[in-house]
Amino acid sequence: MCVEVYLVMPDLSRAKVEALTRLSRELSVSILISYSTLKLKPITLERLLELRKHSNVKVMLDSGAYHLAKLGLRIRVYEYATFASRYFKLFDVVVAPDIPGDVKATVERTIEFSKVYGGDFLPVLQGGCLEEYLWSARELEEVLDGYAGVGGLDDFKRRKRWLETLLSILCGKLKLHIFGLGARLTKGLNSKFDGCIRSVDTGAWQAEIRFRRNELGVNGDIVELEYKAMKKYLERIVIDRVVKETIETS
Repeated sequence: MCVEVYLVMPDLSRAKVEALTRLSRELSVSILISYSTLKLKPITLERLLELRKHSNVKVMLDSGAYHLAKLGLRIRVYEYATFASRYFKLFDVVVAPDIPGDVKATVERTIEFSKVYGGDFLPVLQGGCLEEYLWSARELEEVLDGYAGVGGLDDFKRRKRWLETLLSILCGKLKLHIFGLGARLTKGLNSKFDGCIRSVDTGAWQAEIRFRRNELGVNGDIVELEYKAMKKYLERIVIDRVVKETIETS
């Protein structure tokens, strides 16, 4: 089963809008944009409206809790829910507001969000250890609709063995979106838990710009550079998966 990959957009410049519009004519493209970005950079909303008008790009709205936590800030649940409701036509998936690493606060905010936001949304499982993630899933059972996010995956929680233990328990009960997983872990885990990981998001595509600028052969054309970086990253995931599946079935 193919995993949907959301490319994280730390901003939505005009060049990105043009690059995404071009790429969407060739490939299925999904992006994740954070409410924190929309809030701190208001012009982002105008660019998102432009993107949705001219391209076929799927958009996930994340609260940006991880980013704001680093700044010592926190999203107000009612404010976020009101925004998501007002602009619901812009988003294919809306993520509930969580608190990275704080399972109790995440559960409380998710339940509060469910009472304010009228549409479908993606709850996020959080925790500092395996047991807390499982407790989170049990506490949110009433608002889970077969699809849940797994957040806070840093430090030891990014180890493949730890993730395999978590997935072995959650898979079969839920389809998962795993935040910040990246291509390498996605391919490794999906081969073992086929059909369980429904989607992931990653900002690693930007490394194509930083480390392959010469290889991409772009001279000053930022739209071309953004376009080729996104395309190269997505194609590499698809090619690697096809090669692996071919080897396994031969």
